[in-house]
Amino acid sequence: MSFLSKMFGGGGNAAQSGSGSQTPPPSNVRIHPDVDNGVTPGSASFSGGTLSCKCPSNKVTVEVSAQTAHNHVCGCTKCWKPKGAAFSQVAVVGRDAVKVTAHPEKLRVVDPSAAIQRHACTGCGVHMYGRIEDTNHPFHGLDFVHTELSGQSGWSEPQFAAFVSSII
Repeated sequence: MSFLSKMFGGGGNAAQSGSGSQTPPPSNVRIHPDVDNGVTPGSASFSGGTLSCKCPSNKVTVEVSAQTAHNHVCGCTKCWKPKGAAFSQVAVVGRDAVKVTAHPEKLRVVDPSAAIQRHACTGCGVHMYGRIEDTNHPFHGLDFVHTELSGQSGWSEPQFAAFVSSII
């Protein structure tokens, strides 16, 4: 069975199996909890919310005071992913809309040499936000956030997938 067949189902010839169907059986691949069972539309009137790390207490919290844009699932090897998910989900927002409001002392940059400085909680490992400090970078001024770290609904919905080849 090929890698893709193992990952996405199928692997047999429908004509040989006698089913007459070209649809592969369901797979056990979990893309991301926020897209696996369908995507919930965002709200045009949503104006932000609070992101919290996964620590049981003394949580790092980040206030995002604007709606996000370009929400997508990402297959890169750098982004934080929830347990069992093949992809992360990440969106962008203006850096002036992102403010750490609790336990900033728990945040550390994961890889100081990376273009996106991913600020992760030292307690649970969750990436709270990513910032580009290089003023010459085309995405300077945008911060990357994981909206699933919020209990509020209304965030922009995932609209595309990036770095898919990193997964397959």
